[in-house]
Amino acid sequence: MDYTNIGLRHGYLIIFEEIQTLCSWLNLEPPPMQQNSLYVMSPLGYISPTNKSCDRIFSVKSAYGQWELQNHSSSALLGSLWKNLAPPKVVIFAWVAVKERVATRSVLLSRNLINEIQLALCPLCSLHLETHQHLFLHCHFSLNVWSIILDWWNIKWVCPIFVPELANWWFTNGFYNLEKHVWKACFYATLWSIWLVRNDTIFNNSTKQAWEVGDSVKTRVAMWMKVKYDIKVYIVEEFKIFLDGVRKLRL
Repeated sequence: MDYTNIGLRHGYLIIFEEIQTLCSWLNLEPPPMQQNSLYVMSPLGYISPTNKSCDRIFSVKSAYGQWELQNHSSSALLGSLWKNLAPPKVVIFAWVAVKERVATRSVLLSRNLINEIQLALCPLCSLHLETHQHLFLHCHFSLNVWSIILDWWNIKWVCPIFVPELANWWFTNGFYNLEKHVWKACFYATLWSIWLVRNDTIFNNSTKQAWEVGDSVKTRVAMWMKVKYDIKVYIVEEFKIFLDGVRKLRL
């Protein structure tokens, strides 16, 4: 097959089956291509070597656009995670947690980095395997921490099954202005605080009560807010007591 005059130095050959695989990953309909044929991926898209006119058939940009439309809610959720009061390391951790990629003990067990099931139990309750969902949601310790924060906001809730579900509910709210930023910061601070107390329990043999972790969540949010907006009306301790007043502030 003659590949001259089609600019191979600007792309590379790709077979029909690879394009089919890409489309299946993106949940897209494959482009009209001939099976058992070779194509060139170039800035113009996927071009048939036998098509001398080099008409555009399929492009990565169009595929991504279609995927983004089909997954708008997920993309919007992950995008909103980056707009907040929290420090970068907390933001990154929250992103990893929502993506369910935190290296919990169950993950280490599946990778044979832990050899005994007892070593894979949750360090906060010592009753259940430390899975991602258990550590951040279903452990009675973590559940109490979330409940403390939501009680602080006078909000009733039903614990979801998965962390992404919690994140989706948390970020689709009717809050505006400063209270919206404080509400979002509570999500980051709670995930981060649960992770810190988990590590402190493992490595320092520390024991804390849920109310102590809840208090640390409130303190972190107050400090982040004061640093971000230089609010002098409330000190940190007053912020934790007078949340309703803080929510009514306008920047």
